[in-house]
Amino acid sequence: ILAGCVQPTPIDPSTVAAPTKEAAQEGSGGEAAASGEAQAGGIWRRASIADAELLNPILSSEAASAAVNGFLFPGLIGQDPFSGEFTPDGSMSESWEVSEDGLTWTFKLRDGVTWSDGDPVDAADFKYTYDAIADEKIETPRKSVLEGIESIETPDPLTIVVKFSEVRCDGLGNLGLGWLPSHLYAADFSDIMENDYNEAPPVSAGPFVFNTWTRDDNLTLTRNESYW
Repeated sequence: ILAGCVQPTPIDPSTVAAPTKEAAQEGSGGEAAASGEAQAGGIWRRASIADAELLNPILSSEAASAAVNGFLFPGLIGQDPFSGEFTPDGSMSESWEVSEDGLTWTFKLRDGVTWSDGDPVDAADFKYTYDAIADEKIETPRKSVLEGIESIETPDPLTIVVKFSEVRCDGLGNLGLGWLPSHLYAADFSDIMENDYNEAPPVSAGPFVFNTWTRDDNLTLTRNESYW
């Protein structure tokens, strides 16, 4: 017991030799790494304090699931990891604008983005996702994201218009959920709650696609070759 409580001896950073330039280049791709050019391939591992629960962005609510879902499901808006500012970077939105009264937000989407099975990712997926959350058949902890939303309109596949009933400081934050692939689900949302997709999503519109999941051990994703 006492041995288990002994703290490790701290390492003095000044005693650790920095790698040479040649060694750093050799260990990370040689000339390409030195030039800053991205390299495809390799394995990235991430530890988590808990296993994910569900790989469905509207049914899950804990951090472990969110970390995985973020690699698979597209979102309307992005968020700068340092400033917290909402941004189109990495999201389905190319741009957005808001009405003078602050109630109507119009989003223009990226063209040509597809799910990994080739089906387009468009405004229909966003509307389906939020309509599903509103449906009484769907038991989801995400109901609160609908607060203040008066309507969602999709005048064309690349345009989303969200109207709020009141100006809300959390309005954009409530629009950041991952989208479901609407072409794979029933129009009446009847197959969302008890679906094998919740543990093995068949498609992705993120940088990775689902591969395997061994509960309470590991979950693996592979490169999405069609990621935009």
